[in-house]
Amino acid sequence: MSMKTDFAKLESKARRARITIPEMLEKAGVPSISYWRAKKGKYRKVDTTLLILRRCEDVVNPNERQADEDHGKAGAGATQG
Repeated sequence: MSMKTDFAKLESKARRARITIPEMLEKAGVPSISYWRAKKGKYRKVDTTLLILRRCEDVVNPNERQADEDHGKAGAGATQG
């Protein structure tokens, strides 16, 4: 999957969460919106893009990762009394 596809999915999630892309980037800890716009909306390094996309996904879907972690813990040998 390409970065463009990932970012498009992230944009649609942001719209559903009623948060703007600049707000999402700010909450994700991206240093500056001008950096985001530096290359016509593209980041300069692929690694940076992936990191920022992951941070933004956490902002848009904070419970999704927690649900995955909880599910993993429940299946790890837990017994019921």
